[in-house]
Amino acid sequence: MPFRILIADDHPAIRKVLRSLIESHADWEVCGEAENGFEVLGKAGELRPDLVILDLAMPVMDGIRAAREISTTIPGLPILMHTMHGSPAVNLEAKKAGVTKVVSKGESGDELISAIESLLDVGQAKTVAETSARIAETVMELKTPEAEKPGDLGTSTPKEEKLSEPD
Repeated sequence: MPFRILIADDHPAIRKVLRSLIESHADWEVCGEAENGFEVLGKAGELRPDLVILDLAMPVMDGIRAAREISTTIPGLPILMHTMHGSPAVNLEAKKAGVTKVVSKGESGDELISAIESLLDVGQAKTVAETSARIAETVMELKTPEAEKPGDLGTSTPKEEKLSEPD
């Protein structure tokens, strides 16, 4: 199953380039597009992508505010900010808002692909870790001795029975 990526940028030409770049990768697909921050919030909740690519400067709601809302609503979802307004201050604000990585629109397509690959690997590792943790919890429940399991409180050992017999 391919990784699902949601794109949010107010310029149709940029969304088209991003879509083309993403879909050139065999294991990725664009699951949706949004042209503003408010629209991407609804689509992120509805589509549950593996990664969101956000522009910083969008109408209705900017990328920083959208990232903050998305990271609160869907914790752990990797968010890549793709912006032409990169600076140390913007990068810091983006990180505080929950953006995982910032890539300048001036960078090559290879840089963007590399960033997407790294974020999807991190997301995949997190999913595998969560699944492993659930499996470990289930195994531990199965290994709990019978006497410690709830529902077995009414049974007693022969020694306990001896103690409870009248003299």
